[in-house]
Amino acid sequence: MTVLAGGCAEQGEPQEARLLAPPPTDEVYEIVLPFDAYELSLEETYQDSAARDELIRRCLEEKGYDWPAIEYPQDVQDPKNRRRYGVIEMPVARKLGYHPTPGMLGSREVVEQRERRDKSLSAAALDAVYNEKDGCGKKASGYLLRNGGKADYDLLRQLSAEIFKEAHGEPEVKKASRAWSSCMAEQGFNYKAPTDALADERWWSEETDRASSAEISTAVADVECQGRSGLINVLYRTEKQLQQQAVIEHQRYFDSLMRAKEINVANAREVLSGAG
Repeated sequence: MTVLAGGCAEQGEPQEARLLAPPPTDEVYEIVLPFDAYELSLEETYQDSAARDELIRRCLEEKGYDWPAIEYPQDVQDPKNRRRYGVIEMPVARKLGYHPTPGMLGSREVVEQRERRDKSLSAAALDAVYNEKDGCGKKASGYLLRNGGKADYDLLRQLSAEIFKEAHGEPEVKKASRAWSSCMAEQGFNYKAPTDALADERWWSEETDRASSAEISTAVADVECQGRSGLINVLYRTEKQLQQQAVIEHQRYFDSLMRAKEINVANAREVLSGAG
C-alpha cells in the first residue's frame, strides 16, 4: 500500500474504510495467553451482546420503541491480544501507524451496525436504553450477570499488568529488546523498546484518528525490527509461562472466575433460546 503524507491511504479509498483496521493476521490469533480462558472469548462476547440486545428489545417494546437487531458473527477467531505488545502487524503499521481504530479487536461490521443503530434512534429512545439509573441496557446487563455470573476481574488485571512488566525484565526479553533497539537505530530511530515508540508524544499531541507519515514510517520500522530481533516471540513465550505459574498460585481465584464465566454464558444462552 502506498502511504501518502499525513497517513492517508490509497487515493480513492472510501474515508470510512481508511479508519477501519485491516483484518487480523495469523500471528495475532496465535497469541493466546492462559488468562484468556477466564474471560469471555470474542464469540462468547457476541453471544452475550445478542442476548443483551434481545432483552433490550423486549424492554423497549414495552415503552413503544424499536431496537434494530444486529447480526453478530459466529464461529469467530479471537484477536484478544492484538494490541498487547503494541503494533505487531505490518498491514496495521502501514495503514494506521500506532493509532487504534474501530474493529481492531472484533468485527468491523458489528461496529458499523451499532453506530447506525444509535444514529437511527430518537433522543428519548436512547435515554430509555442508556439511562444509568433505570435504562433497559442496565437492566439487561444485570439479568445476564444474575445468580453469580458477575466475575471480579480486579486481581486478574493486576496480575496481568505485573506479569507484563516482569516479563520485560527477564534476561531473554531484555536481550531481544536490545536487538530491536539496535535495529531501529540503524534506521534512524532512537527507542529502547516498542512501548517507547508507541508512546511517542508526537503521535498523540493532536486529537486525530489519522497517523502522520512520520508515525507510519516509525511503526513500519518497528514491526520490521520485531521480526529481525524475535522480540515478540520471546516476550509472548515468557509471559505465557509466567501466567501459567500465576494460575497455579491463585487457583481458587481463577476457579471462581471460571464459574462466573460459565454462569454468564449459560444466562445468555437461556435468553437466546427463548427460555429467559
